[in-house]
Amino acid sequence: MLNLKVIWSATAALGVLWSQLEGGPPAGWGVFAIFVGFHIVWLRYRLLLRNRAEATP
Repeated sequence: MLNLKVIWSATAALGVLWSQLEGGPPAGWGVFAIFVGFHIVWLRYRLLLRNRAEATP
């Protein structure tokens, strides 16, 4: 499920970025920042869990 959250947040951020680059409303940059924040949080959490799983015997 965590992998889906990482994929979802990345594709949502890319979609909003694409929309903004084509002339979206200024508030779209805030939405873009929110999805980038989601992506950073979920990706960091995924990497921490993977490192913890590799460290335990």
